[in-house]
Amino acid sequence: MSTELSSAVPDAASFMLRSCDPAPEGSTLYRVFLMAPSEAAAAVELGFELLEWEMVSWEDVDQGRVRYEAYFAVAEQAQAFAEAVNVQLGVWRLAFELSVHVDELANDDWQERWKSHFDVLTVTDRVVIRPAWLPYEATPGQCVVSLEPGMSFGTGQHFTTHSCLTFIDQLAVNDNSASFFDIGCGSGILAIAAAKLGFSPVFAVDNDPICVDTTRDNAGYNDVADHIRVALNTPDAETLTGRYDVVVANILANVLIEMAEMITACVREGVDSALVLSGIMLAQRERVEQAYLVLGFTTVDHLQDEEWCTLLMRRV
Repeated sequence: MSTELSSAVPDAASFMLRSCDPAPEGSTLYRVFLMAPSEAAAAVELGFELLEWEMVSWEDVDQGRVRYEAYFAVAEQAQAFAEAVNVQLGVWRLAFELSVHVDELANDDWQERWKSHFDVLTVTDRVVIRPAWLPYEATPGQCVVSLEPGMSFGTGQHFTTHSCLTFIDQLAVNDNSASFFDIGCGSGILAIAAAKLGFSPVFAVDNDPICVDTTRDNAGYNDVADHIRVALNTPDAETLTGRYDVVVANILANVLIEMAEMITACVREGVDSALVLSGIMLAQRERVEQAYLVLGFTTVDHLQDEEWCTLLMRRV
């Protein structure tokens, strides 16, 4: 691989075409696609979500495989992204057979390829996620979060996001007296839902400036920009120093363990405060719970699917 290509790998995802982008000039697009067995889908999709890689996907149930795609206007950018995916797949290949390829296709109506994979998602009776281009008439009391799925990760499709939204809905109050802190905000979906459900104030942080900008854009699109404070979380920033009634961290289990003291320090004292932790594989749950138990927190509820779990914790 050339030096130029190697230097492009870390930023390759920033060149990925989004569903809201106009059709690029020229007659050719470059598609990066990954084939993975269905049993690897949960791990692959969480990895993409945490890395801000919004690849569209569909599952071939008969073949037991899932196909993921991303689109680029420049061949070199597609190759760089394919290399970045290959690097990310390094550990997963120990357990699964995975393959990454790049091909060319005509760019006519390419946006429809994105849109065909998204629909209105009803998370709870009150929380609904709506792709920006789809009409939806909310019922009284519903909280509708409108997002452009091609803008960033965190569209509610993955179980970790879905389950966090479920707990946020359960914890929501109507008197605007509960504060909310989103650690690792990504697209801002959790913070936006919290603001629409009545939490105030709402604070969101991420260590990626792209996520910070995306959260601000999405908050504006949902008319809650004045209700959410968003900041870049850097080692020298004092962003994990406040106290909040509800703290949500949808990140990776090992990061949750490493940051346990800082995260719990952000939870307001009292039995009514709550902590939601997600991004935890079932096999990692005990380690995460133990790290927080020694800091005075215990699990009072949890949600899980075949691969992942999300914990609702309170002070002992």
